[in-house]
Amino acid sequence: MTLETAEAIANKYLEEIRQFCARAEIAGSIRRNKPEVKDIEIVAIRDPKKIVAFKDWLDKLYKCKGNVLGKYTQRQLPEGIKLDLFF
Repeated sequence: MTLETAEAIANKYLEEIRQFCARAEIAGSIRRNKPEVKDIEIVAIRDPKKIVAFKDWLDKLYKCKGNVLGKYTQRQLPEGIKLDLFF
């Protein structure tokens, strides 16, 4: 996927994720401005008060591995790219 397309998708999901987190930022190949992006990586510090709502939101996305309570989860996005979330 091109950087521009992946960046647009990442920003869309970043705004959603930020409502459940104390802090969240795009990482990986998008942050490094690589011309081809294989997945979207976001690093986040969860808000413990919003963990249930965050889990409910994440459960709407197809789960590949991991979970919201662990250090990492991977989800398949409807846009055809994987989202790697690191906590």
